[in-house]
Amino acid sequence: MKPCPKCHNTSHVLDSRQNNEHTYRRRECNKCAHAWTTYEIHGDEFDKISKYNNLRNLLKEHIQ
Repeated sequence: MKPCPKCHNTSHVLDSRQNNEHTYRRRECNKCAHAWTTYEIHGDEFDKISKYNNLRNLLKEHIQ
């Protein structure tokens, strides 16, 4: 269970959809009813994004 980003209380999943690369989950807080979407990345796609983000962070540090 992911905590609510607003009040940090517990949440539940309203809807879940999955394709080959991602899982999308619509979540709602049990206390304040705030709703948000989480995205889960599967397998090799995560490695690509991690490598891209690390490269982007290294470039930012180098430019500044």
